[in-house]
Formats: sequence, C-alpha cells, structure tokens
Amino acid sequence: MDQHGHTTSEWDPAKSSPGQPLSKEEKLREAAITWLDRFFSLVVFIVILLLASYTAIVLWIGSQEIFIHLFSGIGGEERQLRILHAVARTIVVLKAYRILVSYLRSHHVSVKYMLEIAFITCVVELFFAYDLHDFETKIVFAVFGLVGLALYLYFYEGRRSDRPADHSESLKP
Repeated sequence: MDQHGHTTSEWDPAKSSPGQPLSKEEKLREAAITWLDRFFSLVVFIVILLLASYTAIVLWIGSQEIFIHLFSGIGGEERQLRILHAVARTIVVLKAYRILVSYLRSHHVSVKYMLEIAFITCVVELFFAYDLHDFETKIVFAVFGLVGLALYLYFYEGRRSDRPADHSESLKP
C-alpha cells in the first residue's frame, strides 16, 4: 500500500535500495527480464544471420544480373534499369543489415533510418522496377513513399532550431 492507502502492484526499481536484498518477487522479475532480453537478442541475432545470408544471395544474384544485362541483347534503356534495380536493391538490403546490427548492439532503432529505408525502397521499386508491378501496387508504393518522405522532412529536416544559422558552417568538414 502506498501513502494514500492504495495497493500498487507495479514494481519500481527505484524503491529498492542497492544495499537491500531483493525480495523473491523482485528476483523473479529480474530473472524474467534477463531471460526475455537474452531471448529477443537471440531472435534478432537469428534475423541478422538470415538477412546476412539473404544479402549474400542478393549480392551474388545481383552481380550475375549485372553481368548478364551488360552482355545481353536487351535494349539499352531496359538494360540500364535492370542494372540500376539490382544495385539499388543491394543497397537497400545492406542498409537493413546495418539497422539490425545497430539494434543488436544498442537495442535501439532510429526512426530516422527506418523512414529513410522505407522511402528509398519505395523509390527504388517505382523508378527501377515500375514495369514489374501492377497499378495498385504502384499507388501503394507512391503513397507510402510520399508519407515517409513528408514525415522525414518534417521531423528531421524541417526544424530550423537544430540547424546552424549560417549554412556555410554545415558544409565545413
């Protein structure tokens, strides 16, 4: 019970002092939190391994596609689009891999990077693989990409207080 006579079932680590031994309930909670943290870290590690495998496959297939399209009889513009799509898809997969590794290290994912990868993926599919998708899918990509871009610009580029007053300062190394 708290000072007002209400029962509280929430655990507050600030209430237990460092020198005081933990109660059974607190030990059980700590063990459960530790176990869950390790379990989800393992899940993220497995996803990273799967993504790394997928990335290796994409790199291999992408390099083969680039080689095939360079020396195939496909017209110049279509060949260039296929090569650019293979390169762009590889960049998106590598960016996703870096986000997962960052999450495994810090247990934190930046929303900024998630918006970037979402926008980039939509742009890649709309610009380089527009003939591979039906009209409805293109609309979904366009709407999702524009919403992601608007959110990115509003939250990360639109705040004047975070930027230096003189733009020449931001260009200095």
